[in-house]
Amino acid sequence: MKKIHLIAFLIILSMLLCACGSSDEPDGIDSVTYISEIGQQDTVPSPETTEDPLSGLGGKPLAVYNGTEYSSSLYLLFMKEAFDSILDKYDIAPGDVPGMEVLLSNGTVCTGKEYCESYAKEEFEWVCLLYSQYSGYGKALSESRSYPSAAAKASEELKQEPQLYSDLAVTLSDLILYNIYTDLFYDVFVFQYTSDRDDPSSDEALSSLMDKNVRKVSLILLPLYDTASYERYSEAERTAVIKLSKEYLKRYKSGESFSDLYSENRQLQDPDFLNSFNNKPYIFYSISDPMLPAAITNEAEKLKDHEASIVTADNYVCVVLRLPVNETRDEEWLSYALELAFDSPIGDEYAEKMSGLYDSLSIVYDEDVLSQLTLENFISETAK
Repeated sequence: MKKIHLIAFLIILSMLLCACGSSDEPDGIDSVTYISEIGQQDTVPSPETTEDPLSGLGGKPLAVYNGTEYSSSLYLLFMKEAFDSILDKYDIAPGDVPGMEVLLSNGTVCTGKEYCESYAKEEFEWVCLLYSQYSGYGKALSESRSYPSAAAKASEELKQEPQLYSDLAVTLSDLILYNIYTDLFYDVFVFQYTSDRDDPSSDEALSSLMDKNVRKVSLILLPLYDTASYERYSEAERTAVIKLSKEYLKRYKSGESFSDLYSENRQLQDPDFLNSFNNKPYIFYSISDPMLPAAITNEAEKLKDHEASIVTADNYVCVVLRLPVNETRDEEWLSYALELAFDSPIGDEYAEKMSGLYDSLSIVYDEDVLSQLTLENFISETAK
């Protein structure tokens, strides 16, 4: 898993959404090109002729890293991913995959066997690293933001191919870790920027990103229509509502608390209307993709912190208060900040750091078990 591969995986999973599991296709496989099958029938034994195929490949302890034992079944799940991706792209028999020649996106030519086995080992080692980093913060896998969807997906996969996973001794926990491990890259990123107090510069970096890219406003929104029937107010009714908004603005400028005025207005509004638009005292939004009406965001851009004004549209009038984006660092603030940081030079530095940790990995393998986890043996086992 190269640096760009890691970043692509986890930016798409957004930090905040439940995208989980491995990618649909292994790194590089989208550019694999079938070169030739010359000589493969002479060099690659088919499942039917392989002597003494290994029985029960999965379920054996394969490696130990930082005191945690990892199963051969996890390794086989990545081999299956690479193997299936080749079968999905080319009209060939499973026994032909090991000897087929492929060209990867980086210009490397290798056999299907080399590709599947190297991919499985590399991804397996990333699991070891990421899980070790994640658990190092005292977190159980079940505490990951992506755990619910990963667990549901794993359960469904076990139901769909019960015999295959049984033959490979793949447990539910193996399958959950397989489905969740790329999300652990983001989870570790979050912990490093929220738990590492030895680096105060991380706070400054996040604050700078928020200042440049995010706005914070508080709104007192008054509809200019009946929220039950959706009928437009009469001119007299509209005038009365606009007058009320001006009173709110005047009271705020006279020193009253905007939050008190916000709460007062909520008592006058239909709860369904409030929940559909503005059910909290302040709103964060990205200036690159504002979720609010343009009239409101454009007005907010004109204001200074703690300055308020009124926006009048056809169907609403709104008192807009601009707030300092870094004033209160709540969960929503942190979500925005980390999302911005992940797709910035900070994220690049983090990916480089993780790549360095990967390059220096010291995983203790059971070499006898590892030597048996060949693509030919995998094909033999799954062809039973």
